[in-house]
Amino acid sequence: TPKLAKKLLVIAIIASALDSGGDEGTRMAAGTILSNLFPEWSTTERQNYLLLAQIGIFFVAIAFIEAFKAAGLTLAPICVIGSIATLATQLVLAFVEFQV
Repeated sequence: TPKLAKKLLVIAIIASALDSGGDEGTRMAAGTILSNLFPEWSTTERQNYLLLAQIGIFFVAIAFIEAFKAAGLTLAPICVIGSIATLATQLVLAFVEFQV
């Protein structure tokens, strides 16, 4: 129905904007904040290590999604699990002091 289609499009547009904001924050953190806090990580070689780590994390995430699907979970609970994991990671990074 047209009303449902309109609601879905609005939700998709808002979600896309929020996701783009998160992606921009990640880019800024990797490109600016990390380089300022840890100048030794501003070299091309070290940036490539970070890129490889992100690619590795992507494959691990895909493996987790497939495992959750095999366990019979649908998309909604998988998204909730992912959001909780993201929140936990952000809280640890925000409130735990790491020795440098």
